[in-house]
Amino acid sequence: MIKFFRKIRQKMLTDNKYSKYLLYAIGEIILVVIGILIALSINNWNDRTNAKKAELSSLKELKNNLKSDIIDLENNIKTDSLVIISFDVIINNLTKTQKYHDSLAKHFGKLAGFTNFLNNSSAYESLKSSGLNKIINDSLRFKVINYYDLHSNELKTIEKEFINNAHHTYIKPYLIENFLYYGRNSRAFPNDYSSIVNDKKLLSIIESTKVNYVWKFELTKNCLVKAKELQKDLQILTKNK
Repeated sequence: MIKFFRKIRQKMLTDNKYSKYLLYAIGEIILVVIGILIALSINNWNDRTNAKKAELSSLKELKNNLKSDIIDLENNIKTDSLVIISFDVIINNLTKTQKYHDSLAKHFGKLAGFTNFLNNSSAYESLKSSGLNKIINDSLRFKVINYYDLHSNELKTIEKEFINNAHHTYIKPYLIENFLYYGRNSRAFPNDYSSIVNDKKLLSIIESTKVNYVWKFELTKNCLVKAKELQKDLQILTKNK
């Protein structure tokens, strides 16, 4: 093909057809430029297609992670609501020095029934490593970052610094020392209920732990709302894809 055009060019030059040659040369340049532009356009189209595929794959992974997060958060809310009720029952009994009854063993046992958010962030961590810009939609990217770096981290922080610390430092040792305690989420029978009723230390521990636990409970509910909102957005963007 190149030899063919070269022969045409040489023939025009030998025949002194300079004007025709000039037009031919310009046309040849235009064709080359058009070819380059088409190649660049195809390359850009391929890049956009690959970027959309990478984004879709990441969004599907995030959606699957959120599904397990939502299940865990919902279960924790159910458990935490019962724990808070037990806090209230025990505080009421201790402050009013009411007589012991068997149902209290269940409530004392729930003092150690704290929950931990099992946040599944594998897809998000992978995204951070490869670049959060894989999420092309700016609004969605902000929601993803907000859910994981703000709401999830805030919840896990209070669980670690307040709830778990209170449990290991105060509640569990107290239960082991003063109760027939059979482990987490089981009944705890007081060795001497009268001494427990008069123990201001226990009341102080329970009241302070309850404050932090209620705080954790509200953070868990808020985290669930954010998880469901993000899940809804991801379902719309990945539907039938």
